[in-house]
Amino acid sequence: MKIFNTKPQWKAIISLVVIMLTAFAEPGQKGGRRVSFPEGIKHIRNIPYAGTDNPRQMLDLLVPKQRADRPLPIVVYIHGGGWRKGNKTPKLSMVANFADSGQYIAASIAYRLSGEVKWPAQVHDCKAAIRWIRVNAEKYGIDPDRIGVWGASAGGICHPCWEQATV
Repeated sequence: MKIFNTKPQWKAIISLVVIMLTAFAEPGQKGGRRVSFPEGIKHIRNIPYAGTDNPRQMLDLLVPKQRADRPLPIVVYIHGGGWRKGNKTPKLSMVANFADSGQYIAASIAYRLSGEVKWPAQVHDCKAAIRWIRVNAEKYGIDPDRIGVWGASAGGICHPCWEQATV
């Protein structure tokens, strides 16, 4: 008698369970471990952009330690998750290469989810984060006229929604 069935469907089920457990890792972790970055990047965590202490209204910056002596463009990532789930930390690794090049600053923003506020509050949060970046550009060495925004799923939709409006 076999205790554990190793048929392909069981392997698929086990893989799915592992993926689901990874998806629910604590914020600030990816796959149950802390997200780490190259030595050449300074990670500034949990900067409030909306004047609140709500963790969903914060951003992280990745600033190159060695960089040009001029303001740098910034690449901003907006996470996906259907406005119901997700956080800013796991996808920071996607924009880390920009900062590691020394030619860009990178950011990842969080926004309040649909269980907390109704649409279009998520777009308003994204707009507030971009306004904060512009206002604080000099402090962090950001060129306020060169802000690139990128997102997945809901984050990809937030970008064109607020782009049409005055930020």
